[in-house]
Amino acid sequence: MSLLIGNKIQARVNKIQETGCYCTFLPIGTNQFGFMPNKLMPSFFDKEGKLNKKVGDIVDVIIYNITDRGIIISDIQSYEKRQNYLLVSDFVSKYEEGSVFEAEVTKVENSRVIIKLGGYQGVVRKQDINWNEINKLGDLLFEGETISVAFIGHDAEHLYFSLKLLSEKPYDESLYDLSLE
Repeated sequence: MSLLIGNKIQARVNKIQETGCYCTFLPIGTNQFGFMPNKLMPSFFDKEGKLNKKVGDIVDVIIYNITDRGIIISDIQSYEKRQNYLLVSDFVSKYEEGSVFEAEVTKVENSRVIIKLGGYQGVVRKQDINWNEINKLGDLLFEGETISVAFIGHDAEHLYFSLKLLSEKPYDESLYDLSLE
């Protein structure tokens, strides 16, 4: 069996120790195993910090790294968060806030739109779509549509973009300050 970093596989928990656990990759008979350190398996612990897996459990894991000492594995949730963090860091090191991009809408949800630009994924929150109030995002945008977006910020796992900053405000806010006297 050929293993590459990023491969998702099933494994059986063989041994649990204080620093992590050893797992044998399935199907049985491959004689391949990996080590999963505690920091790469947060989904295997409950809210009190107790391990919720036991020897013999079958788990879904990802090949995190292949070293001369062995194969390091990760739970899927931890791996995907790490990948998102690396992509966000990479994007922020290359582009400044205010940069404009062409992006493809990949998913329209109730409160946000997920976009793809190159190898990056971003989020356009409902309040960043239009200057006016929006009832249904699906009425304005659809999956597969190409849109122009401006980069407006990030957190550890997400890149945030805006459509409304690329259009002029439809009203003058100073009109709200007028007195009726």
